[in-house]
Amino acid sequence: MRKIDLHITYYVLIIYFFPAFLWAQEIIKSTAQDRQSLQLVIYNQNFALVQEVRQIELPEGKCKLYLEDIPSKIEPETIIAKSLFAEGSLQILSQKYLYDPITPQNLLKRYVGKQIKVFFENPLTGNKEMTDALLLAYAPSGPVCEINGQVYLHCPGEIILPSLPEGLFPSPTLSWEIHNSTEGEHLIQLTYLTQNINWQADYVLILTQKNQGNLTGWIRINNQSGADYNQARVLLLAGELHKTSPARRVYRSEFVGQKSLSPQVKETPFFEYHLYRLNQPLTIKNNQQVQIQFLQQSGIGVQQEFVYKGNSYYYRSYYDTPISQDKVKVYLKIANTGENKLGLPLPPGKIRVYQEDKEGNAIFIGEDKINPTPVGKELKLAMGVAFDIIAQRRQNVYRRLSATIYEIGWEILFQNKKDYPVTINVTENIPGDWEVINANFEYQKTGAHQLVFVVPVAADGETKIKYVVRVKD
Repeated sequence: MRKIDLHITYYVLIIYFFPAFLWAQEIIKSTAQDRQSLQLVIYNQNFALVQEVRQIELPEGKCKLYLEDIPSKIEPETIIAKSLFAEGSLQILSQKYLYDPITPQNLLKRYVGKQIKVFFENPLTGNKEMTDALLLAYAPSGPVCEINGQVYLHCPGEIILPSLPEGLFPSPTLSWEIHNSTEGEHLIQLTYLTQNINWQADYVLILTQKNQGNLTGWIRINNQSGADYNQARVLLLAGELHKTSPARRVYRSEFVGQKSLSPQVKETPFFEYHLYRLNQPLTIKNNQQVQIQFLQQSGIGVQQEFVYKGNSYYYRSYYDTPISQDKVKVYLKIANTGENKLGLPLPPGKIRVYQEDKEGNAIFIGEDKINPTPVGKELKLAMGVAFDIIAQRRQNVYRRLSATIYEIGWEILFQNKKDYPVTINVTENIPGDWEVINANFEYQKTGAHQLVFVVPVAADGETKIKYVVRVKD
Protein backbone atom coordinates (compact mmCIF):
# COMPACT_ATOMS: atom_id res chain seq x y z
CA MET A 1 0.00 0.00 0.00
CA ARG A 2 1.45 3.41 -1.03
CA LYS A 3 2.18 5.94 1.71
CA ILE A 4 1.88 9.69 1.27
CA ASP A 5 3.58 12.52 3.18
CA LEU A 6 0.93 12.68 5.91
CA HIS A 7 0.91 8.89 6.33
CA ILE A 8 -2.76 8.71 5.34
CA THR A 9 -4.21 5.55 3.84
CA TYR A 10 -7.47 5.76 1.92
CA TYR A 11 -9.84 3.02 0.99
CA VAL A 12 -10.29 3.37 -2.75
CA LEU A 13 -13.43 1.29 -2.65
CA ILE A 14 -15.09 3.82 -0.35
CA ILE A 15 -14.39 6.62 -2.82
CA TYR A 16 -15.84 4.67 -5.73
CA PHE A 17 -18.92 3.38 -3.96
CA PHE A 18 -19.71 6.50 -1.96
CA PRO A 19 -21.92 8.21 -4.58
CA ALA A 20 -24.03 5.12 -5.07
CA PHE A 21 -25.14 4.73 -1.47
CA LEU A 22 -25.33 8.41 -0.51
CA TRP A 23 -27.02 9.95 -3.52
CA ALA A 24 -29.32 7.02 -4.28
CA GLN A 25 -32.39 8.40 -6.11
CA GLU A 26 -32.23 12.04 -5.05
CA ILE A 27 -29.27 13.15 -7.14
CA ILE A 28 -28.78 12.93 -10.89
CA LYS A 29 -25.32 13.16 -12.38
CA SER A 30 -24.38 14.34 -15.86
CA THR A 31 -20.88 14.05 -17.34
CA ALA A 32 -19.24 14.86 -20.66
CA GLN A 33 -20.48 11.48 -21.90
CA ASP A 34 -24.00 12.97 -22.05
CA ARG A 35 -22.98 15.68 -24.52
CA GLN A 36 -24.83 15.57 -27.81
CA SER A 37 -23.12 18.65 -29.25
CA LEU A 38 -20.43 21.15 -28.26
CA GLN A 39 -19.53 24.54 -29.70
CA LEU A 40 -16.79 27.00 -28.71
CA VAL A 41 -16.57 30.65 -29.65
CA ILE A 42 -13.02 31.62 -28.68
CA TYR A 43 -12.15 35.31 -28.34
CA ASN A 44 -8.65 36.76 -28.65
CA GLN A 45 -9.13 38.31 -25.20
CA ASN A 46 -8.43 35.05 -23.33
CA PHE A 47 -11.98 33.77 -22.82
CA ALA A 48 -14.53 31.66 -24.67
CA LEU A 49 -18.26 31.13 -24.97
CA VAL A 50 -19.18 27.45 -24.50
CA GLN A 51 -22.46 26.03 -25.71
CA GLU A 52 -23.17 22.38 -25.06
CA VAL A 53 -26.26 20.19 -25.28
CA ARG A 54 -26.59 17.27 -22.84
CA GLN A 55 -29.12 14.47 -22.88
CA ILE A 56 -30.34 13.93 -19.30
CA GLU A 57 -33.30 11.93 -18.01
CA LEU A 58 -35.16 13.94 -15.38
CA PRO A 59 -38.03 12.96 -13.10
CA GLU A 60 -41.04 15.18 -12.60
CA GLY A 61 -40.84 17.54 -9.64
CA LYS A 62 -37.86 18.67 -7.62
CA CYS A 63 -34.45 17.02 -7.78
CA LYS A 64 -30.75 17.79 -7.55
CA LEU A 65 -28.68 17.73 -10.74
CA TYR A 66 -24.87 17.55 -10.71
CA LEU A 67 -23.26 18.75 -13.95
CA GLU A 68 -19.67 17.49 -14.10
CA ASP A 69 -16.83 18.07 -16.59
CA ILE A 70 -17.20 21.82 -16.77
CA PRO A 71 -14.20 24.20 -16.92
CA SER A 72 -12.56 25.13 -13.64
CA LYS A 73 -12.29 28.71 -15.00
CA ILE A 74 -16.03 28.95 -15.68
CA GLU A 75 -17.89 32.16 -14.83
CA PRO A 76 -20.93 30.56 -13.13
CA GLU A 77 -22.91 33.80 -13.16
CA THR A 78 -22.97 33.74 -16.99
CA ILE A 79 -24.82 30.41 -17.33
CA ILE A 80 -27.93 30.25 -19.50
CA ALA A 81 -29.84 26.94 -19.46
CA LYS A 82 -32.95 25.68 -21.18
CA SER A 83 -34.60 22.42 -22.14
CA LEU A 84 -34.87 21.77 -25.87
CA PHE A 85 -37.16 18.80 -25.14
CA ALA A 86 -39.90 20.76 -23.37
CA GLU A 87 -39.34 24.50 -23.43
CA GLY A 88 -40.27 26.17 -20.17
CA SER A 89 -40.43 22.91 -18.21
CA LEU A 90 -37.07 23.30 -16.48
CA GLN A 91 -36.70 25.78 -13.63
CA ILE A 92 -33.39 26.22 -11.78
CA LEU A 93 -34.19 27.02 -8.14
CA SER A 94 -30.57 27.42 -6.99
CA GLN A 95 -27.08 26.90 -8.29
CA LYS A 96 -23.73 26.16 -6.63
CA TYR A 97 -20.27 25.91 -8.13
CA LEU A 98 -18.45 23.01 -6.46
CA TYR A 99 -14.77 22.32 -6.80
CA ASP A 100 -13.16 20.94 -3.66
CA PRO A 101 -10.65 18.25 -4.70
CA ILE A 102 -10.01 15.10 -2.72
CA THR A 103 -6.67 15.83 -1.05
CA PRO A 104 -5.19 14.74 2.31
CA GLN A 105 -5.60 18.28 3.63
CA ASN A 106 -9.28 18.55 2.66
CA LEU A 107 -10.06 15.11 4.08
CA LEU A 108 -8.41 15.78 7.42
CA LYS A 109 -10.03 19.19 7.84
CA ARG A 110 -13.46 17.54 7.62
CA TYR A 111 -12.59 14.98 10.32
CA VAL A 112 -11.38 17.43 12.97
CA GLY A 113 -13.26 16.62 16.20
CA LYS A 114 -14.28 13.16 14.91
CA GLN A 115 -13.20 9.59 15.56
CA ILE A 116 -10.64 8.04 13.23
CA LYS A 117 -8.44 4.96 13.30
CA VAL A 118 -4.65 4.86 13.43
CA PHE A 119 -2.61 1.88 12.22
CA PHE A 120 0.84 2.02 13.85
CA GLU A 121 3.67 -0.05 15.24
CA ASN A 122 3.53 -0.42 19.04
CA PRO A 123 6.98 0.61 20.36
CA LEU A 124 6.58 -1.71 23.38
CA THR A 125 5.64 -4.89 21.51
CA GLY A 126 6.88 -4.14 18.01
CA ASN A 127 3.54 -5.34 16.62
CA LYS A 128 1.32 -3.53 14.13
CA GLU A 129 -1.88 -2.40 15.84
CA MET A 130 -5.10 -0.64 14.93
CA THR A 131 -6.49 1.77 17.52
CA ASP A 132 -9.22 4.38 17.81
CA ALA A 133 -8.22 8.04 17.97
CA LEU A 134 -9.77 11.49 18.08
CA LEU A 135 -8.49 13.98 15.50
CA LEU A 136 -8.04 17.19 17.49
CA ALA A 137 -6.60 19.50 14.86
CA TYR A 138 -4.96 19.68 11.51
CA ALA A 139 -2.05 22.07 10.99
CA PRO A 140 0.53 22.49 8.21
CA SER A 141 2.99 20.60 10.43
CA GLY A 142 0.65 17.63 10.56
CA PRO A 143 -2.47 16.23 12.31
CA VAL A 144 -2.85 16.32 16.12
CA CYS A 145 -4.74 13.40 17.66
CA GLU A 146 -5.69 11.90 21.04
CA ILE A 147 -5.10 8.19 21.70
CA ASN A 148 -6.03 6.58 25.05
CA GLY A 149 -6.12 9.98 26.77
CA GLN A 150 -2.73 11.08 25.47
CA VAL A 151 -2.26 13.89 22.93
CA TYR A 152 0.11 13.23 20.03
CA LEU A 153 1.35 16.34 18.23
CA HIS A 154 2.09 14.08 15.27
CA CYS A 155 -0.27 11.15 14.85
CA PRO A 156 1.79 7.96 14.80
CA GLY A 157 1.41 5.60 11.88
CA GLU A 158 -1.17 5.73 9.14
CA ILE A 159 -4.53 7.47 9.53
CA ILE A 160 -7.56 5.56 8.29
CA LEU A 161 -10.84 7.37 7.70
CA PRO A 162 -14.11 5.45 8.09
CA SER A 163 -15.67 6.98 4.95
CA LEU A 164 -15.31 9.72 2.41
CA PRO A 165 -16.80 12.91 3.88
CA GLU A 166 -19.62 14.61 2.08
CA GLY A 167 -18.95 17.66 -0.10
CA LEU A 168 -15.70 16.77 -1.84
CA PHE A 169 -15.75 17.07 -5.62
CA PRO A 170 -12.68 15.88 -7.53
CA SER A 171 -13.64 17.84 -10.64
CA PRO A 172 -15.45 21.16 -11.23
CA THR A 173 -19.19 20.57 -10.81
CA LEU A 174 -22.35 22.64 -11.02
CA SER A 175 -24.98 21.68 -8.47
CA TRP A 176 -28.56 22.60 -9.41
CA GLU A 177 -31.71 22.40 -7.38
CA ILE A 178 -34.29 22.17 -10.15
CA HIS A 179 -38.01 21.76 -10.68
CA ASN A 180 -39.04 19.86 -13.77
CA SER A 181 -42.64 19.74 -14.97
CA THR A 182 -42.12 17.18 -17.77
CA GLU A 183 -40.69 13.75 -17.01
CA GLY A 184 -38.40 12.15 -19.56
CA GLU A 185 -35.16 12.56 -21.46
CA HIS A 186 -34.35 16.22 -21.86
CA LEU A 187 -31.88 17.88 -24.20
CA ILE A 188 -30.54 20.61 -21.93
CA GLN A 189 -28.63 23.42 -23.61
CA LEU A 190 -25.97 25.11 -21.48
CA THR A 191 -24.35 28.39 -22.51
CA TYR A 192 -21.63 30.01 -20.40
CA LEU A 193 -18.35 31.93 -20.46
CA THR A 194 -15.02 30.55 -19.32
CA GLN A 195 -11.65 32.20 -18.87
CA ASN A 196 -8.15 31.10 -19.88
CA ILE A 197 -8.71 29.92 -23.42
CA ASN A 198 -7.23 32.07 -26.14
CA TRP A 199 -6.31 32.14 -29.82
CA GLN A 200 -3.90 34.06 -31.99
CA ALA A 201 -2.52 33.98 -35.50
CA ASP A 202 1.06 33.06 -36.40
CA TYR A 203 2.57 33.63 -39.82
CA VAL A 204 5.69 32.39 -41.57
CA LEU A 205 7.06 34.31 -44.56
CA ILE A 206 9.85 32.70 -46.59
CA LEU A 207 11.63 34.95 -49.07
CA THR A 208 12.42 32.64 -51.98
CA GLN A 209 13.94 35.25 -54.32
CA LYS A 210 14.23 39.01 -54.63
CA ASN A 211 10.82 40.68 -54.15
CA GLN A 212 8.97 37.37 -53.83
CA GLY A 213 8.01 34.96 -51.05
CA ASN A 214 5.66 32.32 -49.65
CA LEU A 215 3.28 33.12 -46.78
CA THR A 216 1.79 30.52 -44.41
CA GLY A 217 -0.70 31.34 -41.64
CA TRP A 218 -1.57 29.30 -38.55
CA ILE A 219 -4.26 29.68 -35.91
CA ARG A 220 -2.96 28.75 -32.46
CA ILE A 221 -5.45 27.88 -29.70
CA ASN A 222 -4.21 27.66 -26.10
CA ASN A 223 -6.53 25.96 -23.61
CA GLN A 224 -5.88 26.57 -19.90
CA SER A 225 -9.56 26.64 -18.90
CA GLY A 226 -9.51 23.42 -16.87
CA ALA A 227 -11.63 21.27 -19.22
CA ASP A 228 -11.33 19.10 -22.32
CA TYR A 229 -13.40 19.90 -25.41
CA ASN A 230 -13.92 16.83 -27.56
CA GLN A 231 -15.09 17.13 -31.16
CA ALA A 232 -16.19 20.72 -30.71
CA ARG A 233 -17.32 23.07 -33.43
CA VAL A 234 -14.94 26.02 -33.10
CA LEU A 235 -15.44 29.65 -34.05
CA LEU A 236 -12.76 32.28 -33.47
CA LEU A 237 -13.79 35.88 -32.96
CA ALA A 238 -11.41 38.73 -33.83
CA GLY A 239 -12.36 42.07 -32.34
CA GLU A 240 -12.30 44.26 -29.27
CA LEU A 241 -15.23 43.53 -26.98
CA HIS A 242 -16.00 45.72 -24.02
CA LYS A 243 -15.80 43.70 -20.80
CA THR A 244 -15.96 45.09 -17.29
CA SER A 245 -13.16 42.80 -16.11
CA PRO A 246 -9.63 43.54 -17.38
CA ALA A 247 -8.79 41.84 -20.67
CA ARG A 248 -5.72 41.77 -22.83
CA ARG A 249 -5.73 44.57 -25.39
CA VAL A 250 -6.62 43.55 -28.94
CA TYR A 251 -7.50 45.49 -32.03
CA ARG A 252 -10.89 46.12 -33.54
CA SER A 253 -11.50 44.35 -36.80
CA GLU A 254 -12.29 46.32 -39.96
CA PHE A 255 -12.84 43.44 -42.37
CA VAL A 256 -15.58 43.38 -44.97
CA GLY A 257 -17.11 40.62 -47.03
CA GLN A 258 -16.83 36.86 -46.61
CA LYS A 259 -13.77 34.89 -47.65
CA SER A 260 -12.72 31.27 -47.54
CA LEU A 261 -9.20 31.49 -46.14
CA SER A 262 -8.52 27.80 -46.65
CA PRO A 263 -10.43 24.48 -46.72
CA GLN A 264 -10.12 24.54 -42.91
CA VAL A 265 -11.28 28.09 -42.13
CA LYS A 266 -13.96 30.50 -43.37
CA GLU A 267 -14.21 34.17 -42.35
CA THR A 268 -17.56 35.94 -41.82
CA PRO A 269 -18.49 39.44 -40.57
CA PHE A 270 -20.41 39.38 -37.26
CA PHE A 271 -21.72 42.55 -35.57
CA GLU A 272 -18.66 44.86 -35.33
CA TYR A 273 -16.28 41.89 -35.27
CA HIS A 274 -15.32 38.95 -37.47
CA LEU A 275 -15.72 35.21 -37.03
CA TYR A 276 -13.30 32.58 -38.32
CA ARG A 277 -15.18 29.30 -38.54
CA LEU A 278 -13.28 26.00 -38.52
CA ASN A 279 -14.86 23.63 -41.00
CA GLN A 280 -14.04 20.45 -39.06
CA PRO A 281 -14.71 19.55 -35.41
CA LEU A 282 -11.69 19.96 -33.18
CA THR A 283 -10.58 18.27 -29.95
CA ILE A 284 -8.74 20.58 -27.54
CA LYS A 285 -7.49 19.03 -24.31
CA ASN A 286 -6.82 21.04 -21.17
CA ASN A 287 -3.28 22.49 -21.00
CA GLN A 288 -2.90 21.88 -24.72
CA GLN A 289 -2.02 24.06 -27.69
CA VAL A 290 -3.57 23.24 -31.07
CA GLN A 291 -2.57 24.73 -34.42
CA ILE A 292 -4.64 24.85 -37.60
CA GLN A 293 -3.30 26.09 -40.92
CA PHE A 294 -5.57 28.71 -42.47
CA LEU A 295 -3.38 30.29 -45.14
CA GLN A 296 -0.80 29.08 -47.65
CA GLN A 297 0.12 31.31 -50.58
CA SER A 298 3.25 31.17 -52.74
CA GLY A 299 4.77 33.70 -55.10
CA ILE A 300 3.44 36.81 -53.37
CA GLY A 301 5.15 40.13 -54.05
CA VAL A 302 7.36 41.49 -51.26
CA GLN A 303 8.95 44.93 -51.50
CA GLN A 304 11.96 46.03 -49.48
CA GLU A 305 11.96 49.54 -48.00
CA PHE A 306 14.78 51.47 -46.31
CA VAL A 307 13.82 54.16 -43.79
CA TYR A 308 15.88 56.77 -41.99
CA LYS A 309 14.26 58.83 -39.20
CA GLY A 310 15.73 61.89 -37.54
CA ASN A 311 14.97 63.01 -33.98
CA SER A 312 13.06 66.14 -32.97
CA TYR A 313 15.77 67.24 -30.52
CA TYR A 314 18.14 67.78 -33.46
CA TYR A 315 16.43 71.16 -33.88
CA ARG A 316 16.94 72.44 -30.36
CA SER A 317 20.72 72.66 -30.03
CA TYR A 318 23.99 73.38 -31.77
CA TYR A 319 26.02 70.31 -32.81
CA ASP A 320 29.70 70.83 -33.57
CA THR A 321 30.47 67.16 -34.34
CA PRO A 322 28.86 64.77 -36.85
CA ILE A 323 26.13 62.36 -35.66
CA SER A 324 26.68 58.76 -36.72
CA GLN A 325 24.52 56.74 -34.32
CA ASP A 326 21.41 56.99 -36.52
CA LYS A 327 20.62 53.80 -38.43
CA VAL A 328 18.83 52.99 -41.66
CA LYS A 329 16.07 50.50 -40.88
CA VAL A 330 14.75 47.78 -43.17
CA TYR A 331 11.04 47.04 -43.74
CA LEU A 332 9.17 44.56 -45.91
CA LYS A 333 5.91 45.62 -47.54
CA ILE A 334 3.21 43.21 -48.76
CA ALA A 335 0.04 44.36 -50.50
CA ASN A 336 -3.00 42.42 -49.22
CA THR A 337 -4.72 42.28 -52.63
CA GLY A 338 -5.96 39.63 -55.01
CA GLU A 339 -3.46 40.84 -57.59
CA ASN A 340 -0.73 39.95 -55.10
CA LYS A 341 -2.23 36.46 -54.55
CA LEU A 342 -3.70 37.44 -51.17
CA GLY A 343 -6.84 39.57 -50.83
CA LEU A 344 -7.86 37.89 -47.57
CA PRO A 345 -8.75 39.50 -44.21
CA LEU A 346 -5.77 38.69 -42.01
CA PRO A 347 -6.22 38.45 -38.21
CA PRO A 348 -3.60 40.04 -35.94
CA GLY A 349 -0.57 38.03 -34.95
CA LYS A 350 3.17 37.58 -35.16
CA ILE A 351 4.92 37.02 -38.48
CA ARG A 352 8.34 35.38 -38.61
CA VAL A 353 10.45 35.92 -41.71
CA TYR A 354 13.03 33.61 -43.27
CA GLN A 355 15.15 33.91 -46.40
CA GLU A 356 16.51 31.04 -48.45
CA ASP A 357 20.25 30.92 -49.01
CA LYS A 358 21.94 29.68 -52.19
CA GLU A 359 21.49 26.06 -51.06
CA GLY A 360 17.77 26.58 -50.42
CA ASN A 361 18.08 26.59 -46.61
CA ALA A 362 15.71 28.95 -44.78
CA ILE A 363 17.56 31.40 -42.48
CA PHE A 364 15.61 33.40 -39.88
CA ILE A 365 16.00 37.16 -40.52
CA GLY A 366 13.46 38.80 -38.19
CA GLU A 367 9.89 39.02 -36.92
CA ASP A 368 7.17 41.58 -36.32
CA LYS A 369 3.54 41.82 -35.18
CA ILE A 370 0.72 42.81 -37.51
CA ASN A 371 -2.62 44.42 -36.75
CA PRO A 372 -5.86 43.18 -38.35
CA THR A 373 -5.28 43.80 -42.05
CA PRO A 374 -8.36 44.19 -44.28
CA VAL A 375 -8.33 43.49 -48.00
CA GLY A 376 -6.60 46.27 -49.91
CA LYS A 377 -4.36 47.32 -47.02
CA GLU A 378 -0.60 46.86 -46.79
CA LEU A 379 1.49 44.85 -44.36
CA LYS A 380 4.64 46.66 -43.25
CA LEU A 381 7.10 44.51 -41.32
CA ALA A 382 10.05 45.90 -39.37
CA MET A 383 13.07 43.64 -39.99
CA GLY A 384 15.94 45.46 -38.30
CA VAL A 385 18.88 47.64 -39.36
CA ALA A 386 20.57 47.69 -42.76
CA PHE A 387 24.15 46.46 -42.40
CA ASP A 388 25.55 47.88 -45.66
CA ILE A 389 23.97 51.35 -45.59
CA ILE A 390 25.72 53.99 -43.50
CA ALA A 391 24.13 57.30 -42.47
CA GLN A 392 26.03 60.29 -41.09
CA ARG A 393 24.56 63.71 -40.45
CA ARG A 394 26.30 67.01 -39.79
CA GLN A 395 24.84 70.33 -38.77
CA ASN A 396 26.05 73.04 -41.17
CA VAL A 397 23.75 75.94 -40.14
CA TYR A 398 22.74 77.19 -36.71
CA ARG A 399 21.71 80.80 -36.22
CA ARG A 400 19.29 82.68 -33.99
CA LEU A 401 17.17 85.26 -35.77
CA SER A 402 15.25 86.30 -32.64
CA ALA A 403 14.32 84.98 -29.22
CA THR A 404 11.82 82.54 -30.77
CA ILE A 405 13.02 82.13 -34.38
CA TYR A 406 16.14 80.30 -35.52
CA GLU A 407 17.44 78.48 -38.58
CA ILE A 408 18.89 74.98 -38.60
CA GLY A 409 20.68 73.38 -41.52
CA TRP A 410 21.61 69.72 -41.88
CA GLU A 411 23.44 67.61 -44.42
CA ILE A 412 23.00 63.82 -44.33
CA LEU A 413 25.42 61.53 -46.16
CA PHE A 414 24.18 58.03 -47.15
CA GLN A 415 26.75 55.45 -48.27
CA ASN A 416 25.49 52.28 -49.95
CA LYS A 417 27.93 49.33 -49.80
CA LYS A 418 25.53 46.96 -51.55
CA ASP A 419 26.02 45.76 -55.12
CA TYR A 420 22.60 47.11 -56.13
CA PRO A 421 21.00 50.58 -55.87
CA VAL A 422 18.61 51.45 -53.05
CA THR A 423 16.07 54.15 -52.28
CA ILE A 424 15.89 55.56 -48.75
CA ASN A 425 12.81 57.26 -47.32
CA VAL A 426 14.11 60.00 -45.04
CA THR A 427 11.72 61.34 -42.39
CA GLU A 428 12.78 64.36 -40.34
CA ASN A 429 10.72 65.15 -37.22
CA ILE A 430 10.77 68.92 -36.79
CA PRO A 431 9.10 70.53 -33.74
CA GLY A 432 7.29 73.87 -33.63
CA ASP A 433 6.14 75.96 -36.58
CA TRP A 434 8.62 75.54 -39.43
CA GLU A 435 9.29 76.02 -43.14
CA VAL A 436 12.00 74.85 -45.53
CA ILE A 437 14.30 77.70 -46.66
CA ASN A 438 16.25 75.67 -49.21
CA ALA A 439 16.95 72.01 -50.05
CA ASN A 440 18.94 70.16 -52.72
CA PHE A 441 16.29 67.39 -53.02
CA GLU A 442 12.57 67.43 -53.59
CA TYR A 443 10.65 67.09 -50.34
CA GLN A 444 7.13 66.76 -48.95
CA LYS A 445 5.60 68.11 -45.78
CA THR A 446 3.55 65.03 -44.84
CA GLY A 447 2.46 66.27 -41.41
CA ALA A 448 2.65 69.18 -39.01
CA HIS A 449 6.05 67.97 -37.83
CA GLN A 450 7.25 65.71 -40.67
CA LEU A 451 9.55 66.50 -43.58
CA VAL A 452 10.13 63.63 -46.05
CA PHE A 453 12.81 63.11 -48.71
CA VAL A 454 13.04 60.17 -51.12
CA VAL A 455 16.76 59.61 -51.69
CA PRO A 456 18.22 57.23 -54.31
CA VAL A 457 21.70 55.85 -53.67
CA ALA A 458 23.65 54.02 -56.39
CA ALA A 459 25.25 50.60 -55.91
CA ASP A 460 28.52 51.08 -54.01
CA GLY A 461 27.81 54.82 -54.11
CA GLU A 462 26.81 57.71 -51.89
CA THR A 463 24.25 60.55 -51.83
CA LYS A 464 24.16 63.67 -49.70
CA ILE A 465 21.06 65.73 -48.97
CA LYS A 466 21.22 69.30 -47.67
CA TYR A 467 18.47 71.53 -46.35
CA VAL A 468 17.80 74.50 -44.08
CA VAL A 469 14.60 75.04 -42.07
CA ARG A 470 13.39 78.10 -40.20
CA VAL A 471 11.75 77.14 -36.89
CA LYS A 472 9.51 79.24 -34.67
CA ASP A 473 8.94 78.08 -31.10
